[in-house]
Amino acid sequence: NAGVMTRPAGVGIFNDPLPWITPASMDRLIGVNMYGVLWGALACLPALEERKGTLLVTSSGAGIQPFALDPTYTMTKFALVGLTCSLAPTLEERGVRAVTVCPHAVDTAIRPPDLHEKKLADGYSSPPAHMAESILHIYDRARSGEVWYSRAGDLPFLVDMEKHYYA
Repeated sequence: NAGVMTRPAGVGIFNDPLPWITPASMDRLIGVNMYGVLWGALACLPALEERKGTLLVTSSGAGIQPFALDPTYTMTKFALVGLTCSLAPTLEERGVRAVTVCPHAVDTAIRPPDLHEKKLADGYSSPPAHMAESILHIYDRARSGEVWYSRAGDLPFLVDMEKHYYA
């Protein structure tokens, strides 16, 4: 009823990607990371339009900076940033705000167990509760078409896309 729809989705390889890049692995990766978000967003669009709501798409820090550990994951997350920023003017005409959030690393099972444990021990990952707080912070401040970055222990901040890509 709040008129907010968040679309987090993600699978990745997080390993030497070259042996893993196959048509089947790419179908899965694109199917979850891109199509899952796109089809879910489109399915909720009528309700968001009715409520003048917010589409909050969760990309990744890998959506705004290279992530050599998994370039195919990075490709899909860059696509989400492009999709949301490009859809924003059209959705805004319909009364829907479209915002992208790019979390640095969240403590989830997306990473292999060995990498997961190392990132936790290093304080590299933020707990899911931090991500929830970040989303509330962004929701209260963001304008349509904006991209926000969230990192462990910090308040999320607006990414200046023009400076980020064209500096």
